[in-house]
Amino acid sequence: MKKYILLFLIFSSLNILGQIKSGEYEDGLNLAFNKRTSRLTGYFESYTGYDEETKESKFSCIFYIEFKHKKNKIEITTYFPKDKEEDIIKGEFRIIKPNQIQIKLEDEHGGCWNVQHFNDKLETFNLDTEKKWIEIRYINIPKSYFYSEKNEILKKRAFLIKGDVIFIDTIDGNWVHCIYKGKKTTQGWIKLDELNTLQ
Repeated sequence: MKKYILLFLIFSSLNILGQIKSGEYEDGLNLAFNKRTSRLTGYFESYTGYDEETKESKFSCIFYIEFKHKKNKIEITTYFPKDKEEDIIKGEFRIIKPNQIQIKLEDEHGGCWNVQHFNDKLETFNLDTEKKWIEIRYINIPKSYFYSEKNEILKKRAFLIKGDVIFIDTIDGNWVHCIYKGKKTTQGWIKLDELNTLQ
């Protein structure tokens, strides 16, 4: 009987998770749900303040989000993409409705205190722009090139470096079609095995 209850809770959690909308949420939160694998991935990036000398923001709050189903709860692990081993902070994730979620972390990432608090209470985020993303990942090698097509000989000059985050809309074999949101948006094909591995 306990086995069937546990299975029901897992399937209920997956069903709720499957209702979430992929896209850009308020204040720098991005989420992507892959219906085929029932996997949710996320990324938060936000800035505040302005330094007149450097012409850049003074403070930043940046972290990648991994999701795990545990009984009837969704637990999250967050970390800076370039520093997974040293920067892990766990937290809680709630789906209020398909276009509204809540996040609370056990501690604050460096810089976040000046940008967006995640440790005080559950923070609510609403969907701003729905996207066709199925996964959010980051580059896991020193340099990864874009390709105009899924072909080794069609390499572009554009490349990304370790820790850069991409937003994937298609996965085909060892290729992913994605966009990179930097100073300008770049899109194309990148090799799947050059990205972080999902749990």
